[in-house]
Amino acid sequence: MPESVRVEMVSSEPAGYIDSDWNVIKRPEAGQDDVTVAVEVKFTVGDTSIVKEYSVPISAVYVAPEVDEEAVAAAHAAQSQKKLGMFVHYVQHFTQDPNGKLMTDVDALANAFDAEQFAKDMDAFGVEYVLFTCMHYNAETLYPSEVNRRWRPCSTALLDGRLWLEISAPIPMRLPCLTGRRTPWSGQLRPASSTA
Repeated sequence: MPESVRVEMVSSEPAGYIDSDWNVIKRPEAGQDDVTVAVEVKFTVGDTSIVKEYSVPISAVYVAPEVDEEAVAAAHAAQSQKKLGMFVHYVQHFTQDPNGKLMTDVDALANAFDAEQFAKDMDAFGVEYVLFTCMHYNAETLYPSEVNRRWRPCSTALLDGRLWLEISAPIPMRLPCLTGRRTPWSGQLRPASSTA
């Protein structure tokens, strides 16, 4: 913002979530719904001012899940004994539709996925586990995400239960999120995962 532009908060409603220095000072308690704060901002250049209104989503207090280190170690040991797995990086711009055209829309890509056939193929291949990328580098998820809907309208439904129900019973499935960052848990680097 150029120095000649003065910016000030005129109001925020509901009050008490954002202070006049633009800091989030309060969040809804864990388990409560997120809050959208309407913020009126005044921009002034010389003698001319305009007021604009913005919507600012404020998410509830995050409570980290408890991690059972013994269970993690046991799962890691069991996983390391498996010999044959399948890594699936199902991503738009690299996947073709039945006509050979590259799919560029993540929602179309997710909705075109045949979970039942995929599960049959994995069973026929004899894999012991599947790693299926569920979020890509640009934060486009292959599952419905209320968080992503705050900034990107999406309806992706690939991992809305169809894939999970088809494959996770006979074959353990991990769902890494490739966001371009590694996240440390208890000193180790490992993907977010879940099993049935």
